[in-house]
Amino acid sequence: MASSFDKVINRMNTDSLKWDGMKERFGLIPDDTLPMWVADMDFLSPGPVIKALRERVEHGVFGYASDPRSVFDAVADWMERVHGWTVDPSWIFTAPGVMPAIGMAIRALTSTGDKVVIMPPVYPPFFRIVEDNERILVQVPLIEEKGYYNMDFEGLERACRDKAVKMVLLCSPHNPVGRVWTARELDKLAEISEETETVTSPTRPFGPPTKRPTRPQPRPTTTSSAWQPRKPLTNTATSGAERCFHTSKRTWNRP
Repeated sequence: MASSFDKVINRMNTDSLKWDGMKERFGLIPDDTLPMWVADMDFLSPGPVIKALRERVEHGVFGYASDPRSVFDAVADWMERVHGWTVDPSWIFTAPGVMPAIGMAIRALTSTGDKVVIMPPVYPPFFRIVEDNERILVQVPLIEEKGYYNMDFEGLERACRDKAVKMVLLCSPHNPVGRVWTARELDKLAEISEETETVTSPTRPFGPPTKRPTRPQPRPTTTSSAWQPRKPLTNTATSGAERCFHTSKRTWNRP
């Protein structure tokens, strides 16, 4: 089954958040409204994915599933081929989604009442995930100049010098402004984190669709320890995670 990008799929009445949710949440009718509020594609999933799911459903038993070693090997191979980053498969752990993974990082690397920095405008769930985990939200807005956004490094440094600030949440490429942070920018952020003993937790769910030469860096070029957890990840099964902590990437809504 070849993937088709021309076939129009009617997703109404399928409990689609993107389509059915417009009426439920906003009172809008999809017939005369474009649902641009959710990053969700309307293409058919790849044939091999549909085939594999059908085979599993036809088996008829839906017990607990393990994480096959082949999955971790495939991720490590992809990181090596695409990003030139050698990742030991034993460093990789699964999460049910991007935001749950960020929540795990917050709980593992900070304590209740600690402060966490975000850089608005940013993906709205970043606000909620900090406060839902009983941390204090600190906002250091991006600087906008003629439609181009940059990190406010002076503001970040001031914020991180507060001993209560323990983490900076980084989004690259940055949603919604579209910035792909350069290696130099990431190095600067890593230096601030190292000097102030804060942890930078990177998440890059929108990385793969970007094209060269603006492909996002999987990590800064510096060897700064700011990009490594400063204590064991005690809230999750994390043997070896002191070597690498990388939040999950969004894959479920790509064709």
